[in-house]
Amino acid sequence: MHTSLRRTFCGNSAGRSRGAGEGAAVPHQKIGKFSLKAPTRRMAKKKEAPTRVALLDATERVLCENGYGAVAARRVAAEAGVNQQIVYYYFANMDDLVSATFERRVEEFLNRLEQVLGAEAPLHGLWELLNDGSARLFAEFIAMANHSEVLRAQLKRYSDRSNHMQTAALHRLLEGKIDFSFCPPDVINYILISVTRTLAVERELGTVEVEDSLRTFAQRCLELFEPAPRGRGVSG
Repeated sequence: MHTSLRRTFCGNSAGRSRGAGEGAAVPHQKIGKFSLKAPTRRMAKKKEAPTRVALLDATERVLCENGYGAVAARRVAAEAGVNQQIVYYYFANMDDLVSATFERRVEEFLNRLEQVLGAEAPLHGLWELLNDGSARLFAEFIAMANHSEVLRAQLKRYSDRSNHMQTAALHRLLEGKIDFSFCPPDVINYILISVTRTLAVERELGTVEVEDSLRTFAQRCLELFEPAPRGRGVSG
């Protein structure tokens, strides 16, 4: 994938650092046909260990650049700049690695979502957050979830939690400004999600022709309910 597209659709994953470490050898495992079991952990490892973080970063890059079919211990280790054996020093198996990668990304998003919804101009902040460039990565997780009950359950928990937070915030911010009997908060939330995801796909394909018009339209709609923060417009 072209570098600019990778940055657009993989968020910050493409720019994260690589690392090295050491550990015990275990058999090579690959995610291919996805006969996945519930993730298990070996000995507890510090989540902030540099090599573990480098492996999570590498997994995100492989997903964004090559798709979920390329996620294997050998490929991830090479991307992280470590020996293949190191993968199994920090993770019980490839299922565990993928689960941890997804969990980290989700927690980052939910933390940002909480901050945005409690900050100045939360409607503008929500639009910008949903356009943060992570669509490609989440699309790969969704594709993997089609073959994994475990990951599908994780996705559902994340979706339920984020949708609840967003819908509750939209209800609070738009109450008295919109007729909820005509357009309830959960519908508004799904419209926002659908538009931003579609834009992300169209950007990757290079077929977006109305992006500027849509960004202007979104700006005008948001400003009907909330003044734009000084010096900041709506990103697309």
